[in-house]
Amino acid sequence: MSECLAQEVKAFNIRVALVEPGVIATPMAQKILTGQPESAYPQGRPLAALFAAFLKDPTSPYVVGEQIRQIIEGNSGQLRYPAGPHAPRVLKWRTQISDEEWVSLFGSNDEDFVAAVKRGLGLDVTR
Repeated sequence: MSECLAQEVKAFNIRVALVEPGVIATPMAQKILTGQPESAYPQGRPLAALFAAFLKDPTSPYVVGEQIRQIIEGNSGQLRYPAGPHAPRVLKWRTQISDEEWVSLFGSNDEDFVAAVKRGLGLDVTR
């Protein structure tokens, strides 16, 4: 949607910027780490493991705020802005797998998820 919006408003000299943060040390991230009540959704466990791996080296939310400030004060026509040290690595991994693989990843069994994250990001997400 943001890409379409950027195309539509460019003629009016309006910039659209996508801030794409990595895992950031926020209350939401802590809530994911502490676990949710049992759920029918299989994504909770692997997502918590991924967050835990990234939060071993936490990134402050101020990194995202600084990225936004730089976008506002600048005049770049860039569309995507990774924010935080983990974001470029995750975004690169995302471009290296198909949409179908990405969608299936968080619904896969734990062993397949752990192997995919190890291959794609070099992270050990076993608990």
